[in-house]
Amino acid sequence: VHFGMAGVWAVFDPRKEEVPGTTDTTRLCLEHAESGMVSHLSAMTVQLGDEDFYRAKRAGLGHDPLRDDADPDHLFERVSGSSKSIGALLMDQSYFCGPGNIYRAEILFKAGLHPNTPGREVGRARFDLVWGHTVDLLRRGFQTGSILTVDP
Repeated sequence: VHFGMAGVWAVFDPRKEEVPGTTDTTRLCLEHAESGMVSHLSAMTVQLGDEDFYRAKRAGLGHDPLRDDADPDHLFERVSGSSKSIGALLMDQSYFCGPGNIYRAEILFKAGLHPNTPGREVGRARFDLVWGHTVDLLRRGFQTGSILTVDP
């Protein structure tokens, strides 16, 4: 599932609220037979696949700042060996899984890094700032359901 800027995965409990109808952008509607819970998925891309499809897609993704099994040490090794800019690396889902352009800009601003700085020139201390801001901002976005880059 690729949500893009406007994608939504909404869940409704008909015992507590009225379930809205689907719209032109609804890509998937699920209804639980026993509980009656309804889920609407609106996303840019939805592709159905089996377990092998999932494993292949997951293998191509980089380190996810929201997952406990992310390995920032391994990611630093990859970043520090790259001639790509840190701005491009933040957007490359095979390195950092999750950030888009808005997060890229804010992460680099908070870390004091120019987006054109080659990954091999970032250094460990600055990389740790990038990783920390990435974790903080994506976690805040996940918890609030919104891209919030302004500190409270």
